[in-house]
Amino acid sequence: PETDLNNISVWWWPNGSLPYPTGMPAHQLSKAYSFGATSVLSPTLTNQATFGYAYFINPISLAHPDAVNPSKVGYNVATPYPQIVPQIPNIVSWCCGGAGGDQPTTANAAGFLAPGFGTNWYSNGDFGKYSATPSFTDNVTKVLGSHTLMAGFFISSYSNVQTEGYSVGLNGQWEFDPWCNGSTGNIFADILTGQGACSFTQPNTIPVDNVRYHEVAFFGQDAWQATHKLTIHFGVRFDHEGQWYPSNQNNGIAVWQANQYNATANGLTGFTWHGLNSSVPVSGFGSQGFYPDPRIGVAYDLFGNGKTVLRGGFGIYRFQVAYNDVTENNLLDGPLGVLNYTSNCKFTAFNDLTANPACVAPGTSSLNTTPAGRAGITQGGILAGDNKAPYTQNWDVIVEHQMPWRALLSL
Repeated sequence: PETDLNNISVWWWPNGSLPYPTGMPAHQLSKAYSFGATSVLSPTLTNQATFGYAYFINPISLAHPDAVNPSKVGYNVATPYPQIVPQIPNIVSWCCGGAGGDQPTTANAAGFLAPGFGTNWYSNGDFGKYSATPSFTDNVTKVLGSHTLMAGFFISSYSNVQTEGYSVGLNGQWEFDPWCNGSTGNIFADILTGQGACSFTQPNTIPVDNVRYHEVAFFGQDAWQATHKLTIHFGVRFDHEGQWYPSNQNNGIAVWQANQYNATANGLTGFTWHGLNSSVPVSGFGSQGFYPDPRIGVAYDLFGNGKTVLRGGFGIYRFQVAYNDVTENNLLDGPLGVLNYTSNCKFTAFNDLTANPACVAPGTSSLNTTPAGRAGITQGGILAGDNKAPYTQNWDVIVEHQMPWRALLSL
């Protein structure tokens, strides 16, 4: 177990950020278990089975919620969408070169950046993630003369549950920069008064991403002692890498279809997902079958005394893309109906967000632009048919020599 205090923010924050009014402790826990059994079925035949399970829990909570409750700190500006947990908005500035800046009037704002809290994924109101990986493998080894044969299979599942709303959550976010409409040129003065804010942004909800994929593989290989000096390893692994898919909802991952795009229409034209078209897999694209991935290795004892060995090998190794690759660019948000309100007006004070008719957020969110602001989404989509599993081709040539004092030199 480990506890991170997170006094400024979580994971990352802009230069010049102040400590958040309350700590955001994360009581992390990670464990890994492995259970194995080896059976000697005969002097030349063995079987080895292994079960593994690893998990990581990172729940992040507000240590003192009242310290960031708008009604308790004198901030009384209503947000376009209701909050689950009352929380002051973030204040960010992307200007200049760091805390203090290059010029006193255009330094980074000393604002706040904290995730939005309130989702119920681990315990009520926490922000964070949970990942787990169970696996099982079974290998059989048989010695036949100068050959050592091995065959086996591997199965595993990879899951990641993670809340959204890291930098722009239901608490919303104000941006202040010197290029904003109506800015005084002094970001600190703008923050104190609400004068010249670039924008206020807030999503209508914070989803919990629950995505996973499965891997299944089997292999066969031979270690052949061809001569006293030469050993050859060769084999093939048949690998199936399933696609990431959301397991907690049936809308699926957004897919981009360029031939369906209409530049003059409202809405997310060109995008589709399983919830709109059942022929589209929940994962966005289907999975390939089993890829044959060959491996070969050679070891040659140069002088026959076991002290200097030339080794070389080649292999193809499959893997799956990362969790971030299937959740970035709102790949899951559009299908879930997530909208981001962004103001579209000139601010003279914070309460313009509700008091100024030119800034008031629309009562009914849509994907249309209105004088009061935009309630839309920047949507990305995976390419239909791009369902190949990535891989690497690895090779090496090494000379190893046994040195004095049990040292080994590798070149």
